[in-house]
Amino acid sequence: MDSVVCHADGDLHNMRYALICKRRCVMRVLGLMVLALAATGSAAAENGAAVAAKYNCLACHAVDHKIVGPSYRDIAKKYRGQKGAEAVLMAKVRHGGGGVWGKIPMPPQQIGEADLRTIVRWVLAQ
Repeated sequence: MDSVVCHADGDLHNMRYALICKRRCVMRVLGLMVLALAATGSAAAENGAAVAAKYNCLACHAVDHKIVGPSYRDIAKKYRGQKGAEAVLMAKVRHGGGGVWGKIPMPPQQIGEADLRTIVRWVLAQ
């Protein structure tokens, strides 16, 4: 890929060419930013799945189907758009819960704050 340097300063006599050059520079920078954001989102998703696996969440939950507990997609759908959903789900995981998704309660989970937040954000992104 070409460098992002633009030589549209004083040595260019044609203003149209200078404008085209500046636009190309901006588009290159925006393209790099989009690639960086896509890579970050992908890494965050992989990290959420890895942290869920680390704490054995996948023994009772799956992304796309019910095992013992609801699927992560069903959880995300239920809480989508709700203000404070992240805090509510973090409390449910930390303290356990039951009666919302069936008769089998979820026991309290001993997960650190940062890992729990990563898991819950990943679940809500499904």
